[in-house]
Amino acid sequence: MSMKRYGAATTAEKSTRDCLDPWFFAMLNARRQLQPCCWHPPIGTLEVGASLNDLLEGPAMRELRRQLLTGELNEHCQKCPARSLATPAELRARLERSLAEEAASE
Repeated sequence: MSMKRYGAATTAEKSTRDCLDPWFFAMLNARRQLQPCCWHPPIGTLEVGASLNDLLEGPAMRELRRQLLTGELNEHCQKCPARSLATPAELRARLERSLAEEAASE
């Protein structure tokens, strides 16, 4: 894996990661902690009687999505070894295409 592409520091132009995980992927571990990807620490815990959707659409996940779309990355996303750099416009365009494809397949 080339560190020039993955794990590289963001720049003024490419200030975000090419990451759609917070929209299409999540991990729930054995402690019922929700992780938005393999590399990010948990952003919440699924409490007994709570809805998984409440976590997936809750404030922490919405904030992570906002950070990715604006290029205001948290420390975990800044250091991500799994996703290459992108501009916010590139990420937004990719997200819109992916959401449209998913809607068309339903």
